[in-house]
Amino acid sequence: LADQVELRNASLRGELVKADDVTREWADVLRGLRSQLLAIPSRLRADLGHLTAADVTTIDRALRDVLTEIGGGDAGTD
Repeated sequence: LADQVELRNASLRGELVKADDVTREWADVLRGLRSQLLAIPSRLRADLGHLTAADVTTIDRALRDVLTEIGGGDAGTD
């Protein structure tokens, strides 16, 4: 009972956040990070003119493989 009262009071004081809100916020952050990482090959192609298309494809594949490993799923194809 004391724990419930303590949690209720903390909630009323605005000291707690909902787990769903935290999950949603982190998902947004990680989507942004993923997008930025997947943009690296295009940026390198623009900045380093000596890279071949095969070089850029290799870099893209490496980034996608790492994202897939981290996420335990598909890194996407965009």
